Amino acid sequence: MFEGRFGRVRALLGIAMTILAVLLIATDGPFSGGVAEHLARGSRPDPIDYWSGYGWPVAALGLLVFGALAATVPRWIGPEGSPLETPAAPPRTTRAGLALVLAAMLTGGWLGLPRLPQSLWDDETTTASNAVHGAWRWDEDRGQYRFQEVPWSQVFYGYSIPNNHIPHSILARFCVRLAEAFEEDPDRIVDEVALRMPAFVSGILAIGALAVFLLRLGFGTAGVLAAWLLAVHPWMVRYLSEARGYSLAMLAACLLGIASLSVLRRGRWTDWLGYGASQVLLLWVFPPVVYYVAAVNLAVLATLWRRYRARDEGAVDSLLRFVMVNGLGALLWLGLMLPNLVQLLGYLDVDRGRTWMTEAFVRNLGAHLLAGMDYRHGGWPLHPELVGLQEQHPLAVPLLAAAGLALLGVGALRAAWRPGQARDLLPALLLPGLLSFGQLWIANDRVYIWYFVFYLPFLLALVALGATWIGGSSNASPARRVAALALGLATLVGVSWLGAPARETLRSRAYFPLRESVLVTRPVLHPNDPRNREILTGSWSAPARYYDPRHRWFVDEKGLRSLMREADRRELPLFVNLGRLNMARRRSAECLEIVQDPARFELVAELPGFTPNRSRVVYRYRGSRSSPEVGGRRPATDPGR
Repeated sequence: MFEGRFGRVRALLGIAMTILAVLLIATDGPFSGGVAEHLARGSRPDPIDYWSGYGWPVAALGLLVFGALAATVPRWIGPEGSPLETPAAPPRTTRAGLALVLAAMLTGGWLGLPRLPQSLWDDETTTASNAVHGAWRWDEDRGQYRFQEVPWSQVFYGYSIPNNHIPHSILARFCVRLAEAFEEDPDRIVDEVALRMPAFVSGILAIGALAVFLLRLGFGTAGVLAAWLLAVHPWMVRYLSEARGYSLAMLAACLLGIASLSVLRRGRWTDWLGYGASQVLLLWVFPPVVYYVAAVNLAVLATLWRRYRARDEGAVDSLLRFVMVNGLGALLWLGLMLPNLVQLLGYLDVDRGRTWMTEAFVRNLGAHLLAGMDYRHGGWPLHPELVGLQEQHPLAVPLLAAAGLALLGVGALRAAWRPGQARDLLPALLLPGLLSFGQLWIANDRVYIWYFVFYLPFLLALVALGATWIGGSSNASPARRVAALALGLATLVGVSWLGAPARETLRSRAYFPLRESVLVTRPVLHPNDPRNREILTGSWSAPARYYDPRHRWFVDEKGLRSLMREADRRELPLFVNLGRLNMARRRSAECLEIVQDPARFELVAELPGFTPNRSRVVYRYRGSRSSPEVGGRRPATDPGR
């Protein structure tokens, strides 16, 4: 039964069935345990209950499907190796091209490296505390703060706030645990470098994968240029070094493009398994990219259908493998993500009355795709913005923007002009971003600008195709090759120059200096350190709660004055640590007037972030009679880390 090729396939399916059977036996079903209790109370289920309610039925279905497949292996497995009569070999690059791509990958890593030890910002602290590691929380029974670790069920199914990019969270958890094992006295505040390492490695690999994808399409020179454009773009520099899953999604998207070419050129089962695995990984990391996955599948299906109509050898087997891989991949993905999609729908209903796709949003999105920064926020030159750069260079900025759009259009035409896979995959490079934008515009779903960073590699790929079109043909003259080289270098210089303000700001200071602001007020970050018990901190806007769990939250002038009286009564220093000053003013102009009164508070630190709204200010209450040496120093390094 388990001998030969059919037996090996049955053995693999048997392993999958065993895993599913263990899950079904060991966990509660849809109407047992915690699910029924929560439904009876009308409260929100725990993450593991979402698995019980939605993942468990999918696992049961998967067990039946895998059993049926194991029983009918000879009917669907097809021939060993490639079903195609003459499998095509992938194009190869030169040593010089390979060296240039490796140099681009190293450059991308070098540009992102200074950001790894910087403070986390809001979304990263949410990832660290809710999906990867845990956070310090007050324990009433012990009368002190206790570190509450994130359980594995939360890693897989904690999706009430869907910034949990699950495969990234799994990798980050292993990295954080490994780093913590080497700390002599860990304060359990996450190691920023370890948390960001999966995104860092994924981003570097994505730069190389984009080059390989274009090479496999037959555009080797464009692949080299695209790798460099992506490496120096400030939006890539940011997300290559930020503890989110976007760089992993970019890598998975490029791998899916490469796998799609492999299944069309060779079509072996290993190629198809890579094709299915890259789809599952991509949609597991970031489900909104479903338009891209659908476009790639339609391109592959169109090619296979043409072969079937032409009665090509192996077309039927290839179509069968396409259906099998996509069906099993969908089943696997539903088991992993259906419990999370239910939570996602609840998240999208929040702030449904707010208009998300505004004119300012569209301008900022275009500015980020062009130069990795907002269009306008009024903080130039301390904070990068496209309008400020344009005011300094009124001709260069619009000319470069127009040139970029022109090259993108030429690149799209070049791909459309070449018959075969390049033409078939063109919609996958261009349309998904437009479809996502249109859907979000019409549905008014909750959206942030960084959701679109996923499409950056494909837009830059089209720009690179446009910039190298002059010398693109194999029989191009030396003059045309020199012209293509000059245009490619000019494109790289232009993209690098446009992104320089954002890129250098990202490298030189934290995007949102949460940790730095806390270390102005406290000597160490451990909340149970005796010295921290003798310091009061508070905020009513963007509190740094992850780095400072002892902070006091208040919402109005009454709460601030109560904290001031406590500081006087206990003779303790009081610091007010604020972020997002526009929000602080909207929430309580009275509180802001009090802390900005030099007779009552002194300004001890202004910490600029990437934008004015990501900056922080720290005030110290003058009424406290405590020694100023207890806090209030702006540290040159991070003590206690």
